[in-house]
Amino acid sequence: MLYDDLDQRPGAKFATADLIGIPWQILVGPKGLAENKIEIKKRADGSRELMTEADAAKRLAG
Repeated sequence: MLYDDLDQRPGAKFATADLIGIPWQILVGPKGLAENKIEIKKRADGSRELMTEADAAKRLAG
């Protein structure tokens, strides 16, 4: 797991993750948190899904 805690804008962080080949992005924001959901994005095809934290953990583990 990699956690980017640098003081940069989100776009710069996403670009860095793409350059080093991180296969998934986990996006957590206020709108999703209000629904108890997080968004995961598959880097290979750009598909995105909004799901619970537990479902996201299962998807990323398997």
